[in-house]
Amino acid sequence: MVHIQTRRSSSLSHTPRTKCFNFLRIRNTRLVVLALLTTAFVVIVFFRKDAIGRPKERMPVSNQLLQQANYKAQSEPAQAGLAKVPRIVYYNRHSACHANMLQVTQRLNLTFQTLNPGFLGGLGMDGDKANSCINDGFVRTVCETADVIIVADTMPDARPLFQSLVRESEHERCKANIVLELTTRFDWGVPDRFDYYKLNWKLAATAPKNLFWVTNNAFEPLDLSFEALATPKFRMLRPTGNTELPARRLSPSDASLAMCRQETHSPVYAIMKRMQIPFKHVSGGYGGPKTLANYRAFIEFPYQVSTMKLYENLAAGVVMLLPSKDFFRELIEKDLHAFGPWDKISRAGDDWHKYMDYYAPEIAPFVYYFNSFNHLKSMLTSDAILDTKNVRETAPKAYKKLVDRMLHGWADLFDEMGYKVTVDGQIHTPGSGVEVTQAPLYSSSVSKPATDAEWEKEFEKLMDWHETTRQTRIYRAREVRGAMTEDEIDAYTNSLEKKNPQRKKFATLDDKFAQIDSTLIKLLDYANGEFGKAETDVFGGSLVSVEGFDLKAAMTEVHDFLQSISQNAILGPSNYGGVSKLHRAFALMSSLFHSEETSRSTESETKLLDSLTEEQRNSMKTKLKTLTRVVYPWAFSNSFTGITDLMGSFKQPKGIVLSFGENGFERGLLAIQHIRKNLNCHLPIEVFYNGIQDLDTAKSQALNNLKGVSARNLQDVFPGIAEDRNYHSKPYAVLAASFKHVIYLDDDVILFKSPEEIATASNIFKDYGTLFFKGRSFEFGNSRWTRWFIKSPSVAANTTGRYFTNLSKDEMDASLMLFDKTRLKVVLGLLTSCHLNLREVREGGLDKHLQGDKETYWLSLELLRVPYKFVPGIAGAAGSLQEKDGKVQPNSVCGPQSHLDEFGELLHVNSRSARFNNELDKWEKSLSYYIAPASGDPGRVDSTTQPWCISGQPGGSVTEVFSVGKREKDLVLKLREVEMEMQHESWMHFLQEHV
Repeated sequence: MVHIQTRRSSSLSHTPRTKCFNFLRIRNTRLVVLALLTTAFVVIVFFRKDAIGRPKERMPVSNQLLQQANYKAQSEPAQAGLAKVPRIVYYNRHSACHANMLQVTQRLNLTFQTLNPGFLGGLGMDGDKANSCINDGFVRTVCETADVIIVADTMPDARPLFQSLVRESEHERCKANIVLELTTRFDWGVPDRFDYYKLNWKLAATAPKNLFWVTNNAFEPLDLSFEALATPKFRMLRPTGNTELPARRLSPSDASLAMCRQETHSPVYAIMKRMQIPFKHVSGGYGGPKTLANYRAFIEFPYQVSTMKLYENLAAGVVMLLPSKDFFRELIEKDLHAFGPWDKISRAGDDWHKYMDYYAPEIAPFVYYFNSFNHLKSMLTSDAILDTKNVRETAPKAYKKLVDRMLHGWADLFDEMGYKVTVDGQIHTPGSGVEVTQAPLYSSSVSKPATDAEWEKEFEKLMDWHETTRQTRIYRAREVRGAMTEDEIDAYTNSLEKKNPQRKKFATLDDKFAQIDSTLIKLLDYANGEFGKAETDVFGGSLVSVEGFDLKAAMTEVHDFLQSISQNAILGPSNYGGVSKLHRAFALMSSLFHSEETSRSTESETKLLDSLTEEQRNSMKTKLKTLTRVVYPWAFSNSFTGITDLMGSFKQPKGIVLSFGENGFERGLLAIQHIRKNLNCHLPIEVFYNGIQDLDTAKSQALNNLKGVSARNLQDVFPGIAEDRNYHSKPYAVLAASFKHVIYLDDDVILFKSPEEIATASNIFKDYGTLFFKGRSFEFGNSRWTRWFIKSPSVAANTTGRYFTNLSKDEMDASLMLFDKTRLKVVLGLLTSCHLNLREVREGGLDKHLQGDKETYWLSLELLRVPYKFVPGIAGAAGSLQEKDGKVQPNSVCGPQSHLDEFGELLHVNSRSARFNNELDKWEKSLSYYIAPASGDPGRVDSTTQPWCISGQPGGSVTEVFSVGKREKDLVLKLREVEMEMQHESWMHFLQEHV
């Protein structure tokens, strides 16, 4: 559950904690001196004493700064006939809002004085500063010299004004009428959101008579409700759409095109260019709406729920082409278009478009919507008339009516305040403007809170709802992204590269090698001895239907490809296509030469090398030495000169690796004690942490004091990956370990067999050099994106695997893994896995399609065509039988994730779920059963309970639930004893007394 800051109600009190005008930041010694001199000057000015020694009354700081902001106190309201003319202050820092209000007041025969709140500091005022402004006299000064204060653009700028309305003392409250004109920034930059949201709710609930709510779009009231449970009465008063910019003259060729201002690094722009959609691209100033009206049309992909430009375009008769609501949603969920408010507006579910002006019923008739890029292309390439609705003529007329009603809405508002105004010189009829509305709460079952305590209780529920909708949004987006086409994936990754600040340094691969993946995949499979074999006898399978394979042509293509890459080339982190090509080519040639040098070449490898000329072989060897840093820049820039040097650092024959920081320290310490005391395993252990910020010196030293344990700073081996202090550090730890055979364990794994026994007994590890376990099947997946850069998954992955058959979004569990680092191909797979776990690489796509590091181990081997094999069966659960409605379910087990070894015996459990919910003691006492699911079908995991439960197939003929043996139960109880001692005595005392 995700919660925002919950500092209780401090900002609603009136005790000042920070100065209202503390907008100077002292950054260096010179500024310190300047600040001290300024302070001395202020003290002298404000506390001068008169002749008899009494301090003179100082002018409030607020008044001085208001004067500096050119704010002039207005005289008493003037008389216009029999009606008072209000003194209006427009409290705003946005030029477009100012221009709009100028039009409104002119047509109402009113004037206003502008007060730009920028002198109070940056955006996002907190409650303490607002209280200081109230106490300092700022609110009193402004409110006593104005009748109406209209707050526009950024509502928190005016927090002192409306926060004063909840003060207990009436004389501290603002007496002027306050109009909050919300324009998509009701909580912009606010640091104390809990207090701020409560303030908004309180204002909406108490409804002060001098507080009025206005919005120019439908989203803002909904956002206020969905964030703060505040549902005040609103008037929707849209902008006038007025602009003074004259039209620019266009050339006949430009006028015949639709104009688009999409940024050139955006995926949308890339797709439109690739599809050869005709349009005129303009960046920077475009000449305003009157100029847009001279183009054939204007293509827009909205970046906000509402913009001034939209209304200006309607008023100017611009022919607007917009994505339909379904297509727009698809673009957002595929990450092809950036739309900031989506996280918020999507909370409205399928009704989200009702709160976005671009799809508003009164605006939609004057806009053209396209359902796809193909639809847009057909619209712009057709000879038929585009503006079939004659928007150029009808839109300005229709919008004029909307503006007229909006003006009467403003007139209604002033009438409610007691001011009679005219509209365009005509008498206004009260009630002829827009109606007053309220946004709904997030659920019809929610009762409006009446007290602070009730609000806080409902707010907690609201935060839970936020998390639920967030998870729903993520799940849906994952499904939609899974259906991306290759063109869309290419456009997305290329856009990330173009947005990268280092983009000018990135190398681009020669287009003539665009299809080299197919050649590399076949060569790697050939090197594995697959040519001429049946599908049942191979790993990769790319050569099964190939009758003849021109080795010389294929190897020459690889030679030319590698030679085309500069030794100083830098591949963009999101260039997955380039990475896959380069890693495959490097792995192929490195393996071939390594086998030759160690006299281990197979017949297939020998044939591949023999297909090269002597000159090609020599140039390839030379090139590989320089390309090491290009392929793995993070690994071979400091510590190691190359792969041979790296593999030479694996000195010890076999050992255990853990990777944890502060959060996992005590769990890791417990795992070490379990391995030593309960499992009687004395293999050396290396614990990796990522920088001194990850694990403090006392803890690392405590680990080093344990016999056979070394705490190692990952930064000493691979500098520059400090940003990944989490599970993404795991492959680096495995690679950096000094062991030839690595047994990796997560810190919360409970083993039922000795790590040494696991490594010695495993036939899979002997045959393949790796040992992997499958995770649970939570839900169906979609592997389209991963297929895009893997290209051709192996036979097993395509047939019996769950991920590439879309049976599950998860394949592997990475809590226990084994690696034989004497095998070059395994090391190359680890290097690729490490590369895929770099933050800048993950953010280019992996994070959106895979969860954590766990899938990168087997996918890296898939990428390099290195054979591997999972332990049969998927993860289950170990614990107790599930109870539903008072009945025991004999085919369903609840507990932490469990795994069997390749011999069908219970091997280990991952206890995180039990520990996280403080249920470990209960779990240990109730540990009786484990389930070994016979099917990988998703839908058998019940995540609504804690711990989670897994069910077997109903009426299945295969036994899936088994009893936990006495040995396993005893081991868990022994582990519990150690943990109780550690908790009782503290880890430091425990180590001193017992280790």
